[in-house]
Amino acid sequence: MILRNAIVLGAIGCWLAAAAVSAAPTPRGTLTLGNQTGGIALDPVLARAFVTNTLDGTVSVIDIPTLSIAATVPAGPSPRGILADAATHRVYIVNDASPGSLPVLDGATLGIIATIGVGNDPRHLGENFFLREVYVSNHGSNTLSMISTPYAGECASLQTGTTWQLESASVYYIALPDLATGNCAAGTSPLYRVYNNGQGGAPNHRYTADRAIRSAMVAQGWIPEGSGPDSVFACTPTLRGV
Repeated sequence: MILRNAIVLGAIGCWLAAAAVSAAPTPRGTLTLGNQTGGIALDPVLARAFVTNTLDGTVSVIDIPTLSIAATVPAGPSPRGILADAATHRVYIVNDASPGSLPVLDGATLGIIATIGVGNDPRHLGENFFLREVYVSNHGSNTLSMISTPYAGECASLQTGTTWQLESASVYYIALPDLATGNCAAGTSPLYRVYNNGQGGAPNHRYTADRAIRSAMVAQGWIPEGSGPDSVFACTPTLRGV
């Protein structure tokens, strides 16, 4: 008999410094989830928790303020480890199978936006979200997969077609702007990207650090791609004449 697993939810509220108050936090409730619950990841911006149900092949999405199950999302044959990036609302899930896979879930819309192939029997994840890198340990292959992208879902989805070709998995490092404002960190400058929307039957991108060039391309029908009102794609050391 397979027993369904549960998660105990606790919360730490506002702690006041008073000699007479020393109560410990207590559980707020218990939710019954799927079979063989595995990893858990939190997106505090969305106020959601994501829990893998390994035997069910699903992820339970928990609404933290109401302590309720918001959705149950199919995630592949054997989801185990899981990470959430609160800046991009991307949720990375490893399927412990041979070969393994890394589905990428949009934590806001709850749709799978990409599935990336990794090694055999992946079980654990690590991250450096500042550089937009995710690391997967492949237990069955004795290898480490590194997914290095500005936007993992975009890179993976483009590779599934025949129009775009991955020229290299490791070219250079860039930082991303604030996803809401498009602002770059101190010491870096905006890098813009525009897409020709397939004009002339030849899809193409152009990158430039010159906003005037970007504006001229947009006036010709190219589409700006990036974050914030100014559509900033990335942040780089100051560039000139590109």
